[in-house]
Amino acid sequence: MKLNCKPGDLAVIIADHKLHPDSGGRLCDVLFESPAGYFDLPDGVPTESTTWPSWVIKLHNPILILWPDGISGPANYASCPDAKLRPIRDQPGADETLSWVDVPSGVVA
Repeated sequence: MKLNCKPGDLAVIIADHKLHPDSGGRLCDVLFESPAGYFDLPDGVPTESTTWPSWVIKLHNPILILWPDGISGPANYASCPDAKLRPIRDQPGADETLSWVDVPSGVVA
């Protein structure tokens, strides 16, 4: 299976989560692969990974989430499915846009 991201990538979240509608478009750092089931994020917050493959990410700007106890608060870390992340890399051709849009002549991608 080919994954979009790898540890150390800078990535953008391309789709909102139904419980976190302001997450789409956020920048994050991909830290490591999420373990299956329940685990603690780097800041000690318990979470669950229900979709595989998923990554533990560090958000560049916290998002407001509703915690299981009903209190809302900021989240700096999250578990995010690989399918909802797109890496930002500066190697030629790494941008998936180049697979469906031609590079104009005389321009280096």
